[in-house]
Amino acid sequence: NSIELVEQKKYQIGSNDIELKDVISILERVKVSPEPLEVPFPQANIFTRVIDLLIQIYSNGLLSQEDITTNYAFDIRQSHYYTSAAIYLGLIESSKQQGTIYLATERGSNIIQKTSKGRNLALVERILEKKVFNKSLQLYLRQGERPNLEQVIEIMKIADIKLGSETMTRRAQTVIAWIDWIMSITQLS
Repeated sequence: NSIELVEQKKYQIGSNDIELKDVISILERVKVSPEPLEVPFPQANIFTRVIDLLIQIYSNGLLSQEDITTNYAFDIRQSHYYTSAAIYLGLIESSKQQGTIYLATERGSNIIQKTSKGRNLALVERILEKKVFNKSLQLYLRQGERPNLEQVIEIMKIADIKLGSETMTRRAQTVIAWIDWIMSITQLS
């Protein structure tokens, strides 16, 4: 009497491979935008959670702060970090309607509707529009290895990111994590 899933399959047409040359092409053509004044510099080390959050908000139409906290088993602070990171990239926006709710922006919606490869390249572009991330990836490619915390902190200081010492270190860890995500989706062939 009850319905039972017997089999599930997923098909893909085309390649999802992103090559290093694709990322370098974005890096060379992207226009760096000024830091948003109303949104804090991100502290959200697991970039795939930012992507998943955008997908969930897009799929549901909107999510409340409480939904996000519950769905991800976050505490309120973590929930705020990931929503702020998505707002920082212009992927979602918040609205005060009987508490805080989050909606995908037009740009966020357009990104989600792309193929996996197109979505990842668009997200790379959004990240590299930010000066600190752009300069950090340039340094990574120049020296052939991930920049260390001190190097990223120096880039942040030059970019005039105003944070206390401990906060700057935590935010620099996010920069490194997002650059690692970019390199992890890149086929180094």
